[in-house]
Amino acid sequence: MRASAPLGVAVSLFLTACASAPGSATPAADLTAIADTPAALDVFTPSDLAPDTAEVVEIITPADATPALDSADAVADLAPPDVNADASPPPADVATLDLSPIDAAEVSEVLDAPDVPAVDSGPPPPTCAATVSITGPSTDAFFALGGPITLTAMVTSVAVAGLSVAWTVQDGPALGVSVVKVDGTTSLDTNAIPAGKRVLVAQVVDANGACTGGAATSTVTVCKHEVKADFNAALDPLLWVTTQDAAWDPGGWIEMTYPQKSRQGAIYNALDYVQSGDVSIHFQIATGGGSDPGADGMAMTILEASKLSELTALLAVATGGGGLGYGVGGKYGAFTGHAFTVEIDTWYNQFNGNSEFHTDPTSDDHVEVTLDGDPGKSVGFISVPELEDLAWRSVDITIHATHLTVRIDGKVTIDGDFPQLEFRGGYIFFSGSTGYYTNYHRFDDLHILHGCVP
Repeated sequence: MRASAPLGVAVSLFLTACASAPGSATPAADLTAIADTPAALDVFTPSDLAPDTAEVVEIITPADATPALDSADAVADLAPPDVNADASPPPADVATLDLSPIDAAEVSEVLDAPDVPAVDSGPPPPTCAATVSITGPSTDAFFALGGPITLTAMVTSVAVAGLSVAWTVQDGPALGVSVVKVDGTTSLDTNAIPAGKRVLVAQVVDANGACTGGAATSTVTVCKHEVKADFNAALDPLLWVTTQDAAWDPGGWIEMTYPQKSRQGAIYNALDYVQSGDVSIHFQIATGGGSDPGADGMAMTILEASKLSELTALLAVATGGGGLGYGVGGKYGAFTGHAFTVEIDTWYNQFNGNSEFHTDPTSDDHVEVTLDGDPGKSVGFISVPELEDLAWRSVDITIHATHLTVRIDGKVTIDGDFPQLEFRGGYIFFSGSTGYYTNYHRFDDLHILHGCVP
């Protein structure tokens, strides 16, 4: 059985069918009047209608009709429904379309993809993996501010093609990027490292960023003040002062003593006061060519003096022989201030209370550290091979706070912490002496770096 249409719709269909049916005797204009007459529903039967309207008439039968249907009801049924009016529930056997407002949340819920548990994939995989080590400069190296510094590193990776090293100063500027060569080496020349003891950072990178594990650090010291002298030309008397037997030699060095008995001499820079803090001192020495055995040795001293005239007065009374031309404190003189000395001693001194006022810690040629202008106030020493062959040797002395390193021809002789050092700066001088036995004592190629603070 077909579902019954609502009465208003059925009347509309009925009236339309009557107006258009072939052979109908009722004009379309009179349909409204007919609709107003209840008896009109009884006049028309299926036999009075054309065959194609029979189905409509079957739907509307006297049993289904409302007993009293006036024109107002018909008009109301033909009018558009009031969307704001409450609709009566449809018969149970009539299918209806729910036109109520749609909840956007419900639509979203329907359209959303099914819930899939989130998967934590962790950080993105590294673009590369590498290790790096900084191979230069050495951690105790010193450089002049604004001067060239070559940074070198070694990179290890499965493949180094496309890798570079980004160089920076910790809490400081970026220095640049160097390409890693096929053998894993890389280098960068820079002059942009600020003054002070600085931490260098080398980070391996590729086109996508930093490589995992590819970072290393090292330290470098950069100083504001520099003193250099090769002594190839005659000395400027306003800059360099020599005492007693020391003199410039036309060969291009300073001769502290010639191989003569009881000689001593010193040289110092009249305009440079070494500041407290880290300092680097490089020079060359040559000794020998005198008596057999030869004597006595050379020394580098930094003496804390309030003014240059005080230094000049002390050197005028410094003891030669076992005093190496710097002995002014302890049993060697009246000086009671602070001083720091590195000796290169080629004679074994033994106390006799007459010409020798201390006993050396060894009979070998040795490097020794003493304090306060007193050759007997030793705080450390080391024996070294024979030095009296008149060959030139390089000496490097570095001070980091109270840590002292001494190298001869690049080989470490002394390397340790000396709490007694308490280095606070001062005038620096170099000295040498002979006693009963003799030697040449030559000094050359001085290079001092100090003022190594930010």
